[in-house]
Amino acid sequence: MTKQEFLDNLNDQLSGEVPSSVVFENVNYYRNYIDGEINSGKSEYDVLDSLGNPRLIAKTIIDTCQIEQQTAGGDGFGGYTYGEDGGVYRDETEQPYGKPPKLLRFSGWIVLAVVVLFILLILNIIFFLPGIFWWLLLAWMVYRWFRRRA
Repeated sequence: MTKQEFLDNLNDQLSGEVPSSVVFENVNYYRNYIDGEINSGKSEYDVLDSLGNPRLIAKTIIDTCQIEQQTAGGDGFGGYTYGEDGGVYRDETEQPYGKPPKLLRFSGWIVLAVVVLFILLILNIIFFLPGIFWWLLLAWMVYRWFRRRA
């Protein structure tokens, strides 16, 4: 089998089963892959032999598109939009693996209450603890004074 026969066979197997842009994208991918491998020094026969049967490759592509269609529920191709030029564009509104986890959300009143309590705690530390410190220092000094007297 030649490169052109491989690509024609892949094109024939995909046509009518998936959108034409998917056919174009995959045939173009394999064309570039084969050319790249040949340019790196491999023979056309070895490259095509390592790829395997184009019918099996097409079956895998078709099955993947059907699975994406079932899981996406929308246009059928996993949240991807295929342009007329064969380009693939990701639909940013789709989440690839289901819904994102919900983040903790608090109402405005809860946030306000936490902020007020935090400010009161800081004010308490600033103004109240130094007062306690001075009372404790005074008590310690009185204790020491009485101890010396005894």
